[in-house]
Amino acid sequence: MRKKYVLLILALFFTILSYFLAITNFKNFNPFVNQDFSYKIYPCNKSSEDINLINVQTKNNSIIFNQTLMLYCNANNDNFKLKYSKKNNELLIREVFNAKEVTRCVCPTIIEGSITNIERGNYKLRFLFVNKYVNMNEELDFFEIQII
Repeated sequence: MRKKYVLLILALFFTILSYFLAITNFKNFNPFVNQDFSYKIYPCNKSSEDINLINVQTKNNSIIFNQTLMLYCNANNDNFKLKYSKKNNELLIREVFNAKEVTRCVCPTIIEGSITNIERGNYKLRFLFVNKYVNMNEELDFFEIQII
């Protein structure tokens, strides 16, 4: 009897795996990453004058943003990441700093990103800074956006 359950579970697993392989092409595909959200973080930019400023634009069915954020000098791609989520008409970009140690210095860091494949409608876009070093969340900005 136990052998039947094991075979049934294996058959189910391989069926799901086969279906997954049939519908994906794996080119730039990661099922654990939202494919409609991308961003790039540039290293410390001491010449930047627009400190803690977020610009948001819409183009077709996309939202494009660029931001200058004061971050710890040791922020990098290993300990600072952006995470995007969507719930109904609420769009949230969480900027998560997660380091065990921080430097005493801070510097302006430029972030550029986009959210694509957004359906027509009205949305609320929030930027939230999550500092896990000091266990603090701070809403950086809030935008009401219309995709036509």
